[in-house]
Amino acid sequence: MLTKPRGRVLLAIFAAAIVSQIGCIHSTNPLVAPEKAETDKSLYGAWRGILPNIGGPEPTEDSFYYIGRAGKGYPEGMMRLVLVTADRKSGPAALECFFFEARIGGVRYLNFASLPDGSRPAEEWKPEGAKLYMIARCTVQEDVLTLEFVNKQALKDAVDAKKLQGTRDADGYVDHLTSSTDELAKFFATPDAKALFSERPDMQLKLKRVK
Repeated sequence: MLTKPRGRVLLAIFAAAIVSQIGCIHSTNPLVAPEKAETDKSLYGAWRGILPNIGGPEPTEDSFYYIGRAGKGYPEGMMRLVLVTADRKSGPAALECFFFEARIGGVRYLNFASLPDGSRPAEEWKPEGAKLYMIARCTVQEDVLTLEFVNKQALKDAVDAKKLQGTRDADGYVDHLTSSTDELAKFFATPDAKALFSERPDMQLKLKRVK
C-alpha cells in the first residue's frame, strides 16, 4: 500500500537534489498568476529520477514523477505532479503537488504551490490556500527534464542590493521572498536572474522521460 508521509512539505520531493549550497527558498508570490499560466503539455507524462546511494554504487531509492493537468476546478495551465518512491528500506510512498509554468525572456520557470503541512489538495484551486511557492528553473532537452534550484548566496546578494525583497533567517539568508508577482517578473526578465541558478550537477534534479 502506498502511503503519504504526514507533515512532509513540498521540498521533500527534491530532497535528494538539495545540498547545503542550495537554498530551500520560498516566495510568497509566484512569477505569474496561476490563472494566466499557459499549458505546457511537453511536461506531461511519466519521468524517472534516481537518488544516489552516497558511499555506494547502488541506488537506495527509485522515484517516478507523473505529470498531467491538475484537473477540474483548477486553472487550465496548472499541472499535478504525483511522486511515487520505492525506497528499499522503508517501502513505497506517494506525494502529490500542484505547479504551473512561467516563461520570462524565453526561460522556463516552474512555480510549485506549497500547501500547509498535512493539508490535502482541495477539489478546486483557491489561491489563498497556497502557503508559499517554490520557483525552479526548468529546461527540457530531448527526453531529459532538468530542474535548477536557487542558490542561497546569490539570492541573499539580490536582496542585499534591494533588487528583491524578502525575510531573513537566523543566519541572515533569505527565508522567503516577499516581492510581488510583478516585481518578481520584472527582476526575472533581467540578466541578474541567471545568477540565481546554477548549472552544477549537484545543484540540479534531472528526470528522464519514461517511454
